[in-house]
Amino acid sequence: MLCCQRITRLCFALFAAAACWGCGSNSGLEIHPAEGSVSFSGQPLAGATVVFTPASKSEEAQKDAQAETDENGEFAIKTFDGKKYHAGVASGDYIVTITKLELPKDMRGQPKHLLPKQYRSASTSPLKASVSADSETRFDFQLEK
Repeated sequence: MLCCQRITRLCFALFAAAACWGCGSNSGLEIHPAEGSVSFSGQPLAGATVVFTPASKSEEAQKDAQAETDENGEFAIKTFDGKKYHAGVASGDYIVTITKLELPKDMRGQPKHLLPKQYRSASTSPLKASVSADSETRFDFQLEK
């Protein structure tokens, strides 16, 4: 009988711990609002994907954050915590990549990249962003050919 009570208590404790582990709004990340705009050759760039990638992979609290530009080239960054998106991005330094694709009309060919190659990869992008609680969180990127 004593053994069954201990097993029951242990199971209850494990269940409670598992339930609490799944709680939390953003997995402990301190998120700051971040927005901006993208232009290409002086014109607002609509339909582009903007990705903030942590500059240092050793900073475990940082996660990639992303957005899509609207018809005016404006964006608002969101961070995915593994369950849902949160408006904003964690503090830290980021490399910013921007891509825009044109899909083939018949959907059989390869998509066409509409921006220069340097902006598509974190290893070649010259675009940077630094986010903190007390810094400006508007980032305007002017891309050139």
